[in-house]
Amino acid sequence: MKIVLYRSLVLFLLIGSYTVNAQEKQHLFSGGMFLHAGYISNSRLIYPSEGLCNGIGGKLVFHLGSHFRLGTEGYATNMPYRSNDGIYKMGWGGIVGEYQYTIGRIIPVVGLTLGGGEVKDLYFINGSIEDNIPDEAMYKVYSVFLAAPAISLEYVLRDNLKLVCKADYIINMVGDVRNDYAGGPRLYFGVLFRR
Repeated sequence: MKIVLYRSLVLFLLIGSYTVNAQEKQHLFSGGMFLHAGYISNSRLIYPSEGLCNGIGGKLVFHLGSHFRLGTEGYATNMPYRSNDGIYKMGWGGIVGEYQYTIGRIIPVVGLTLGGGEVKDLYFINGSIEDNIPDEAMYKVYSVFLAAPAISLEYVLRDNLKLVCKADYIINMVGDVRNDYAGGPRLYFGVLFRR
């Protein structure tokens, strides 16, 4: 008799918790794609780089309760040098932690990404790309350890779809490449799907 009561109680609690979760509509994860643009620069004394950048990427985060999310994100950023005499490319990604607060359909989010990436930097020192004479160029490839604090605003279109506007500032944390690394603010637009 005790076993039957115990099993009935466990079954009742499981059904009750499922009903509560169905009413609150807790989501397991969110994931999506983003386009971004920004302005980046470095502090290199010879042939400094600065300008508008753009790129694409995405993220996947798991919901830990009502306010916290943990997951990963990664992006590729490109910045052509003036008059297309070279290009700065960075692929990066890492672990992201976020705090969200829901106000109706609007969800403000504060987050931090820690990770790393690789920079490919090609710039011309002498010559012109408009002739067939060999040019003198510098090509550097190096790794970076990054931190990216971010704020974003998400708008719930449907239960499983959100529009997102996000701003971050990517900072190189360590290394001898501080003068070559180009960092700065970026603005992201994209969608997140929730399950």
